Amino acid sequence: MSVLVYLEISEGKVKKSSLEVAAFGAELAKKLNTEALGIAIGKADDLTLAGNFGLNKVLNTNTDVETAQAYASIVFQAAEKLGASTVILPKSSSVDGFASRLSVKLKANLVSNVCELPDVSSGFKVKRSIYTGKAFAWTELKTANKVLVVKKNAFTPCLLYTSPSPRD
Repeated sequence: MSVLVYLEISEGKVKKSSLEVAAFGAELAKKLNTEALGIAIGKADDLTLAGNFGLNKVLNTNTDVETAQAYASIVFQAAEKLGASTVILPKSSSVDGFASRLSVKLKANLVSNVCELPDVSSGFKVKRSIYTGKAFAWTELKTANKVLVVKKNAFTPCLLYTSPSPRD
């Protein structure tokens, strides 16, 4: 099962926080021995940049969406189509609006404020920040499907990947 990364678009550009989660998702996919895929909702000028951060393929709806329910439905359909068991989202106000709806649709555990790559050595344990980032908690996810909302600036993306991702 693959890792699906949601890429947030603003004014036709992929947001920096989305590039962070693209790299995060690619590293997690490596740990899980699977592929990292992306989904972008809205008109984007250039999605090949996401390939430079490790995504193997990026789907784009190329349409504007206005409701949290619509975002959740589109990401859910992409996860189903691509066979993704883990969905990675960047922390933002728009993601906050649909992350829980998505987790219900996927029958997935949801963890927000994720601040480092999960420990997959024995199960699936995620470190997240609590109390406005002054403390941390480890959360074990036990369902087959998982939704992780990654805290901003928690993972520094590196341009380690040079092959551009294809755009569907």
